[in-house]
Amino acid sequence: MDKDKTMFDENELATLIERLAGEKERYQQEKIARKIGEMKYEQTAECIAKLLYSDDVYVRNIAIEILASLGEKALPVLERKLQDRDRNIRKFSLDALRNIRTAQSCEIALKALDDPDENVVEAAVEVIAEQQYTEASVRLADILKRTDSVWVLDALIRAFARLGVKGIADEINEKISSLRATTVEKGILMNTLVKSIGTIGSSQDIEKVLN
Repeated sequence: MDKDKTMFDENELATLIERLAGEKERYQQEKIARKIGEMKYEQTAECIAKLLYSDDVYVRNIAIEILASLGEKALPVLERKLQDRDRNIRKFSLDALRNIRTAQSCEIALKALDDPDENVVEAAVEVIAEQQYTEASVRLADILKRTDSVWVLDALIRAFARLGVKGIADEINEKISSLRATTVEKGILMNTLVKSIGTIGSSQDIEKVLN
């Protein structure tokens, strides 16, 4: 018999989640969250994921933290949540994945790179950058060519720096120049590029960017 099923106490978890959702005292919420986080089962992740729909921002953030603390046990439910109709739920799932450091987390995030919402794509890029998943470099370079989102592009530049991708500074510079964005937005992108140029470019690239 599955160990999780023999040791998992559904009633205890339901009680804790009900208390967490109804509690207003932050200290008590954190105590309850820690206790839930000790119940490292897939069923815990399934139940906690329901709190991602809460209207209480603090409760949602606690749910994300608990899911992240559950590690690999949370991956199945987080992968399913990336198919949710609500783009916010998809982003929250990626926020949790960012702190579950496994290759599988990054593989799940790779699927989200095709999401129609730019905030979700940005979050997926951040998962890959945070975990320095170099295997995704080619996919990210492909997204660079086709994105028209300032914030996705900004996340990509930071990701290329974290991944140590070389020889892409020219392409980024050209992309920024051709992007339909405000002067302020382009300034943000150029600032990110300048900060990253030491990693992803050469001395010639630095001169080009500064000019």
